[in-house]
Amino acid sequence: QLEVRGVLPRLFPLGVRSAFTSEIPAHAKKAFRFPLQVPEDAFFITAAGPHDPHWKRMLEALAVFMARHEDVFTYLHTDGAQPLDLQGYALKLGLPIDRLRFPDAYSVMAAMYATSQVHIVPGKALLPALEAMACGTPVLTTERPEIAEIMGMDGLGAMVPPVTWHEENALLDVQGHVEQLENCYAMSPEARANH
Repeated sequence: QLEVRGVLPRLFPLGVRSAFTSEIPAHAKKAFRFPLQVPEDAFFITAAGPHDPHWKRMLEALAVFMARHEDVFTYLHTDGAQPLDLQGYALKLGLPIDRLRFPDAYSVMAAMYATSQVHIVPGKALLPALEAMACGTPVLTTERPEIAEIMGMDGLGAMVPPVTWHEENALLDVQGHVEQLENCYAMSPEARANH
């Protein structure tokens, strides 16, 4: 129809690099943790996306969850014009800095996603959710129309209803995220190995 009207259709790929679609066998995933300095038997959480107000609330949820479980390690990756001082805010909340990782290179992102049990998307960035899902990693995020459409594709992950809507943004529910993290953590070690 477009061509008939003189418009040439173009496909604009979303931009998920092929590195993010490489399957890593379950038995090999733990070996990928070594360069990330994450123990083989740790429950591994990742979070990535551009800096936005939701990062602080996500860190609050992580502070509660990580205080309950000493075997949890977390990789945090953000960027943006006014990045949050993640390490400073994590210290303020009492997060265990020795179990937090802050990647400085985009090159480790695929390994980071592929070796984690769950990936948190704290804000409204869609690309990190797609990258994690392409690596077979479940995604935990706040329910919003744009992410619901993507998450509904294969049901890989969970969406937490927002506490409230603020300035057209769904406000991250700290307790709801903690509960979903607990659900992931409660999975058997065998089930964890397959994620």
